[in-house]
Amino acid sequence: MAKPPPLLSVIVPVYKVEKTLDRCVESILRQDYPRLEVILVDDGSPDKCPQICDDWAKKDHRITVIHQTNGGLSNARNTGIAKAKGDFITFVDSDDMLADDTYRKLMPFIYAFSFDILEYGVKTDVGTSRENTLQFEDKTYNTFESYWFSTEAYRHCYVWNKIFRRKLFEHIRFPEGKVFEDVYIMPLFGRKADTICTTPEGTYLYHANPHGISSQTTSTHVDDHLQAHMRLLPEMLNNYQEKGVAKKDISLYYIHVLNIQITHWRLCRQTPIIPAFRPNVISNKGIATLIKTILLQFFSPTLLCKLFGTCCRKP
Repeated sequence: MAKPPPLLSVIVPVYKVEKTLDRCVESILRQDYPRLEVILVDDGSPDKCPQICDDWAKKDHRITVIHQTNGGLSNARNTGIAKAKGDFITFVDSDDMLADDTYRKLMPFIYAFSFDILEYGVKTDVGTSRENTLQFEDKTYNTFESYWFSTEAYRHCYVWNKIFRRKLFEHIRFPEGKVFEDVYIMPLFGRKADTICTTPEGTYLYHANPHGISSQTTSTHVDDHLQAHMRLLPEMLNNYQEKGVAKKDISLYYIHVLNIQITHWRLCRQTPIIPAFRPNVISNKGIATLIKTILLQFFSPTLLCKLFGTCCRKP
């Protein structure tokens, strides 16, 4: 008798999304993959979402609903992880969708080749003038560093366009009370994984939400974003050579974090915490990056934060 395909747990945090929840759940249930469990975590939503979740559970046996007091996105995801029975775990935000047949295309890859993390493409800002597609090549990475720098993973540090082997969640949970929680957790997953694969198959459909966290960035959010990267960057700067990371790659990551630090200084006026570093001069990533890499040959990142943070300050 053939071994059945592995169970995939799909965790969907639900909060104030009564207008988009149906389309989200429908897109998951349309997936042509035989073994799904869908966990809807009602995070104390004050609208019609609790009833919508219960109605879906009555219509489809694959759906489990958890009602809880509001604890935030990370807490809701952690609740779902504790309940999940799947061999693999993935996440869908309740204002987003999946392209048809995404899981049918992805799951044979991940269990046939024993990948621990599989990342697939994203169509961002669906239905707007900013709609864009993030696509990946078919490639396997055997170290976290090769994945983080080769794909510039720090620019697409999302958990919702990835499928994770269950073992990665042993002793790892999303940090509660933080935003940019994906940036905190992805390096932890990456370093625990034996293999990470990217694929051109499948598409996650990210819908812009004018009421979502990413559309209402505050100084606290920027601080969380910076602190998440600062858990990783100093160590990377000290060890990139022995890890086989090219200086041009660590330089690009450094400039990425520097840009967050500049925004942080502009909003908070707190002393910059990014370490000093002389990156390679980068000429193929735009004028702003070229200027910053040149100036860093002579000046401190603190001076650059004040210079760019002041000249780019919003009125």
